[in-house]
Amino acid sequence: MSSLALQMPEKVFVDKVTPFQGVFRFLPLEKGYGTTIGNALRRILLSSLKGYAIVAIKIPGVRHEFSTLDGVREDLVEIILNLKQVRLKKIAEEGEDVILVRVHKTEFRAGDIAKATPFFDVLNKELLICTLDESESFDIELHIARNRGYLSAEENKPEGDVIDRIPIDAIFSPIVKVAYQVENVRVGQRTDYEQLTMEVETDGSITPEESIRQAAQLMIQHLQLLSGEKMAVQLVDHAEASLLNPEEIAIKKTLQTHINELDCSSRVLNCLKSAGIETLSDLVTVKDFDAMKFRNFGRKSRDEIDALLAERNLKIGMDISKYQLEK
Repeated sequence: MSSLALQMPEKVFVDKVTPFQGVFRFLPLEKGYGTTIGNALRRILLSSLKGYAIVAIKIPGVRHEFSTLDGVREDLVEIILNLKQVRLKKIAEEGEDVILVRVHKTEFRAGDIAKATPFFDVLNKELLICTLDESESFDIELHIARNRGYLSAEENKPEGDVIDRIPIDAIFSPIVKVAYQVENVRVGQRTDYEQLTMEVETDGSITPEESIRQAAQLMIQHLQLLSGEKMAVQLVDHAEASLLNPEEIAIKKTLQTHINELDCSSRVLNCLKSAGIETLSDLVTVKDFDAMKFRNFGRKSRDEIDALLAERNLKIGMDISKYQLEK
């Protein structure tokens, strides 16, 4: 007679690990679980992990991406294509998100960006950005942002009319490649258990182990809503469904996010907790946020909060009455 208990893995075996590559084996699994877990992790790894990328550039006297620079072999389109490949890693919690680079060598490489800032490291320093004549030089301002996945130049356009700032396509994902394989393994007399092998390659801004850990945590956060006593089924009546469109329904769900789930600095998190703010709805409805006094809360912390809210189409002081959130 077969056991009613599911066969559960006891640990993860690490076959290979470097700052860029890792191979992990997860076994034994019940039949079918290898593909279920492997496919879910792969999709999350490729789509949902955050990273840094250049989202806009500014060069004095240059108004659009089809310009050419005197004494530079590559045109601006080629330079932008090369800048899209620059892989960045934040090495200081606080820091500016704008890097000013003075290009004065015959070869401008990605490593020159790292030399211009103490806040970011560049992981592919040998990447050639452009080539200059010996007597030429120019300044370039690089705007950095943190996000997930891919954003087009149109999506990276700043709000308002920002003169001479050229938005570019940005690839934020720190994951280069993910593959998984499912094989049968023997446990006792049974040979139909499965082994899941995950192979992960990153750009070096995150380790393969940490990427697997973050992907698993994201999956758990989504499944917790359906687990045990934590499951909360909310019935939406026809009146509410007719008032809120799909985008507004998504915003309503976002407003219920607890601040512990935000990817923010510990300084900002502690300030919000000290003010009794528990959810994003609490945060956006603070009546006079700027008048509130927080210890160690400065302009950069406020900018961080504004950026976190903007990512979710929220802002301080917005009216959320139509979402009918429970108190």
